[in-house]
Parts: sequence; C-alpha cells; structure tokens
Amino acid sequence: MGCIYYEKNVLEYNDSEHKNLLEIFKDNDIPVDGIVKVHIVSGNSLENGTVKSVSDKDVSVERFIPIGEISCNNAIKKDSTDILSLLYNSLKEEEEKTIGVAVDIGTASVVCYICNLTTKEIITIKSEKNPLAYMGDMTTDELVAHLNSKDKSEFQTALVETLYKIIVSGCREYGVYEKDITTILVSGSTLMEHLICAVDATSMFDEKHIPQSLFGIEELAASLGINLKVSLKCYISPCASYNIGGDIIAGMTYCNIDKSDKNSLYLDIGTETGIVLKRKDRYYSTAATTPAFDGVGISCGMIAESGAVHDAVVKDGEMRFSTVYEVVAEGVCGIGMVNIAAEAIKAGKLTSKGELTDGEIRINENVALTQADFDKLFEQKKRIHSAILSLLEKAEIEMDEIDEIILSGGLGVKFNASNVCKIGAIPAILQDRIRSVLGNASGLGSVKTLVGGLTEFDRMIELSEKFV
Repeated sequence: MGCIYYEKNVLEYNDSEHKNLLEIFKDNDIPVDGIVKVHIVSGNSLENGTVKSVSDKDVSVERFIPIGEISCNNAIKKDSTDILSLLYNSLKEEEEKTIGVAVDIGTASVVCYICNLTTKEIITIKSEKNPLAYMGDMTTDELVAHLNSKDKSEFQTALVETLYKIIVSGCREYGVYEKDITTILVSGSTLMEHLICAVDATSMFDEKHIPQSLFGIEELAASLGINLKVSLKCYISPCASYNIGGDIIAGMTYCNIDKSDKNSLYLDIGTETGIVLKRKDRYYSTAATTPAFDGVGISCGMIAESGAVHDAVVKDGEMRFSTVYEVVAEGVCGIGMVNIAAEAIKAGKLTSKGELTDGEIRINENVALTQADFDKLFEQKKRIHSAILSLLEKAEIEMDEIDEIILSGGLGVKFNASNVCKIGAIPAILQDRIRSVLGNASGLGSVKTLVGGLTEFDRMIELSEKFV
C-alpha cells in the first residue's frame, strides 16, 4: 500500500493494482486538470500534511511530479529512500503559505499582485490587457448605449475570465497553489468595479452622476464568478464618487496623503485621469478623459508592456528611443507619448502647440507617430490643465499654496516630471513641487491594504468618506 498527497488531499493506493498515477486518479474519479504537484509515498501514510516516523527501509518517496508528467503515464518509482525529510519540510512550508491577490483593474490593463500574506511579500506580478479597454475610447453617449445593449454578466465574465487566467498563470509559474489563496482585494475605477460586480453602471453618466454603489464591501469570490474555492473572500475597494474609484483611493493610501498635513495635488494619469486636491482634511476631486495618456486611441498605442516605447532622448540632433525590457519597439505606451512629445519639442520636431514639423516621428519601419496622434495628446493635456485650475478655484486655494504634486499611473514606468510640464499638462510653476511615484501606486496601494488586513481596508473607507 501507499498514498498520494495532492493539493492537500490524501489518497491511498495499492501497488499491485496500479502501475501509474493516471490510473490511480482515474480509478478514484479525480480529475487531473488543475493539480500542480503530487507527492507519492509507498509503505507509509500521510495524515493532515505530516509524515509518520518510520525507518528508511520501509519508506520510498517519489519526487514531485508536475501535471504534464502525470498525463504521460509515468510509472510509480520506488528508488529514493533518503528524501522523506525534504518532503516533510516541503509540506510544512506549503501549510505556512497564506496567499493573497491584489488586483488593479485599469482601463487598459488588469494587473494581479500575488502575495505571501505571512511574509507580506509580493511573489509575482502578472498582467493582461483589459478585455474592456475599448470602452476607454468611447464617448459618454456611446458608452451608455453599449452598457445598455448587453447583459451586465457579459462584462463581469470578460473581466473574471481575464483575472482567473492571470491568477492561475502566476500561481503555476511560481509553484503556488490556487487553493492556498485566502483573500482577493480588487481596486479599479468606479466603472470597472461596477462591471466586475455586475452592478448597473449607467446612472454614473446621467446629470446627477450618482453610482449605484461606492463599494468598500466584502463578498465571496464565488459570487462574482471567481471560482477558485468556496470560502475565498473578495474585498472591493471603496470609491469616493463616479470619477474617483477604488484605484485612486488605494494609490492615495499608498502615498500616505491622508497622514500628511500638506496641501497635496494627486493625479492618477491614464485613460481617465483622476485628480484629487487635498486641503487640510478635505478632499476635492475631478477627472479628465485622457485615453492617449494610456496609449488608447493612438495609431501605434499599447499598454506599458514588453516592446512599448516608454522614453526618448535627443542625442546628436537625433531622437533615441527606449522600450520596456529593451526589445524591438512594437508600439508606444502613454508615458512614452509624453516623453517623446517633450523631447520632440526640444529637438524642434514638434512645436509647443503639438504641431509636427516633418509630418511624422518614425521609431522604426513598423512604428510611427502621426499628427493625429499628437492632436489627441495635446487636446487631452489641456483637459488635465483645466481640471487642475477648476479644482484650485473650487477649494479656494492659490497655486503657490500647493505643497506637493504626486503623479501616479503607468505600469512600472516612472513619469518624468519636467516632461509632464514641458507639454503643458501641469503648470510649469509647479514643476519643482512634483514627486512622481515609481510604479503603479494604485496596485501597490492595493497590496499595502491586502497585507495590512481589515485595519488598512477601514482606512481606505475612512478616506473615501472625506471627499467634498
């Protein structure tokens, strides 16, 4: 007799009746799909993830067998009598792992941070293009019509399938069991949180702009269609308004704005740029539609992933471009658009009004930026500039009273503060007060809340309730 340890389950088998793992699983009606690792012990038994003490001569332990090898009818081997302690330690380590997933649903991409909640460390970061990214280029009327034309479950399913794909991929890649995941925290724009929860979002776009929900809730993941395990909890980050979603609240907590006494201006730059002005303990907010800043609507636009041009520099009168992971350019991300525009102005290839002097900016034979691309960028940067001025007026504060400006947005790519001012998105007078955030503040804020537990989640809710 022997036993198999798989996915924290134990199954006994008879050596004389079974020749390989596939037969054992089939005879016991156990689907092999989804099983990551299997441990075999012959002449011993496993109970509750521990190994009984027996003499080496009575024990043989099969090595870890990946799912790909299980399906190849591998015969059970009994050629190892000296790694029982390794198996015990491995099982112990797996029991000590408590896994959580922080999710940032941006308009352009969905990013998952898979974390060890015991050590409070990020295990891996995985992302995919948001299947609903096309919404970022719609007008309000087009978006409302589109939302009304389909069942809410269709949007939820699209997001959940992408989320499930990312989580499973990340877990498999790093040897983590999906069944070890105890908590998921989802942050996104108010629209995206409505869509993943299958809540009607159309009321956000009428004249009152009142969302159906501001969330800040706990759900069972299964109720959202995230079927990783029955008891899995899913927290939806609180929103402050129709244009200030849980992603911005998460980013603000990451930067500790709520713990500072400074007058702060926070910009989460992307498809929909959320702008928050903090004066004393009151928060004023607005938003500007800026898809070009996320690479959306640009002829060669893409998210900030491998092959995306994210930076440029003028050298010897020529523009040199840098891509994510330093591979061949496949397109330009939003931050790349900003940096290219600023350097093109410096090189005399673009006027301060966004007019090209040579017809196009060619990056390689397959990638080029046209006048239409820069028209979109410069039209949208005006929206950010105007939104900032309107917030200052609303809060009755002068520009020179702003102590700091925090820029966030972009998947792992740092904003160049001078370039944001160079193109006119932010008044030049404020340039020396900008501190940019390396990486995705919304995602990192979600991680901070995930590993911090209910105390941090309550902090997000408290912050969301301070908006005027």
